Amino acid sequence: DTESGTIQRSESNGNGVTDIVTTGAGDAYGLALDPQNGKLYWTDAETRTIRSANLDGSQQQIISQVEGTLPIGIELDTLRQDLYWTEDNSVVKMPLLPTRVHPGAESQVDPDNGNASRSPQVAVREDGGYVVAWEVTTNVDPFMSAINAQRFDVNGQPLGSEFGISKGTAPYHYDPHLAMAPDGRFVATWTHSNLGS
Repeated sequence: DTESGTIQRSESNGNGVTDIVTTGAGDAYGLALDPQNGKLYWTDAETRTIRSANLDGSQQQIISQVEGTLPIGIELDTLRQDLYWTEDNSVVKMPLLPTRVHPGAESQVDPDNGNASRSPQVAVREDGGYVVAWEVTTNVDPFMSAINAQRFDVNGQPLGSEFGISKGTAPYHYDPHLAMAPDGRFVATWTHSNLGS
């Protein structure tokens, strides 16, 4: 809840709404869970930070301060304890292990064209590779957009070319989200301006 600065959880049917982070969550956009270690991570667009807390909301802390851009999507590789987040047109990888605490090199999103990319989201495979999806506007009309994606290996190198996910001629496809299976299959959702869903 961006108005009250809280993060809440509920049952899958919407019942049992409970506050987890009761204050200071800011403008939480992306969320990532680490149930094995009892941690919650999120991107705060208001303060341009990556934050964490225990699953009960205690021990809230800032993991990283993002300079100049808005952090959007976030994902945790629970096997390797690498945290990924997206900013504008790049992906940042940050190892969380105690001996490696600084963000790693960025992977460029949307390298194949000069179109403006927005709202990138990331999902990680079991082997540490990942896929990124983003909204891309056309050079003809800034109000026309589609959803593209790109696969990357564990070192952040592109696998093949970027590809389109959304099809059709609707004027505006935006706000992509991703979920990935351990074997690398993934599902993407986005909002369609004519349908509103």
